[in-house]
Amino acid sequence: HGPGIVNFMYVRGQERGGWKWVCRGAPWRRVVPIVAPVVALLDFGLPSEQVMIWFAIALAVNLQTSFLTPPFGYALFYLRGIAPDLPISVIYRGVIPFVLIQLTALLLVIVFPVLALWLPMAAR
Repeated sequence: HGPGIVNFMYVRGQERGGWKWVCRGAPWRRVVPIVAPVVALLDFGLPSEQVMIWFAIALAVNLQTSFLTPPFGYALFYLRGIAPDLPISVIYRGVIPFVLIQLTALLLVIVFPVLALWLPMAAR
């Protein structure tokens, strides 16, 4: 169940413009309270107190990826602002390796939740 929800949210976010609907202002405050109780009820093979921590970290990694992907990649527009003579297509191509790294990290956090949970659990 776990990877399906995060992947669904990633796909829906991409359809709506790279998580613009989640990470800007009030709309994200509507999505997380709706999805979080559902996530808390699902069985991910984790203790119940760890599920929401894992989900929040997976969501954060997912959001980081959205900052690097068009059409609303905020980091891309920042780079465009500091390098105005560089075509946006060059910036898009240059960010591909970093997007692949982010997607790999997201996949690892989904498949191996302990990667996301070891530090929060060590801090307890």
